[in-house]
Amino acid sequence: MRVTWDSPVTSRRPLLKYALTAGFAAGLIVGGFHNLLSVPVIEEAIAFKEAQAAVGHEEEPLVSLGAQRVGLLLGQAIFGVIIGAVFAGLYALALKALRGRGPRVVAAVTGLAGFWAVALLPALKYSPNPPGVGETETLRFRQGFQQLFLVASFAALAALLAV
Repeated sequence: MRVTWDSPVTSRRPLLKYALTAGFAAGLIVGGFHNLLSVPVIEEAIAFKEAQAAVGHEEEPLVSLGAQRVGLLLGQAIFGVIIGAVFAGLYALALKALRGRGPRVVAAVTGLAGFWAVALLPALKYSPNPPGVGETETLRFRQGFQQLFLVASFAALAALLAV
């Protein structure tokens, strides 16, 4: 099956293959971006902290920085594959809901709806706080509510597309 930009992907197998491949590539790009730009800043902060606390014994990290970099890249790739699978599922639902629309419109609606349900709405309602902010006793409680709201938001979107 040859898929062009204007031909909708209606079969599940190519749709899932394309979505997982795109998610994997996006995850590698995000992981590479963080390895190139974020990790050096973190390394600088670690070096500064170690220089400030030069009081004697140094603790070895549980995981080396090199292993953390590889883990960041692989973790983002796996996360990208998961997001690609979710996008494929939402796209398949939106394809049925938006009959007669072109694949670009369906993809745009799917992407915007996913962004709204998975990123924007949960962040507006329960914005994540860094672990050091607020009461440490309520950290798990706050994180639990944020995750619950994320799942509820995503489920509402899936139900809306299914209806």
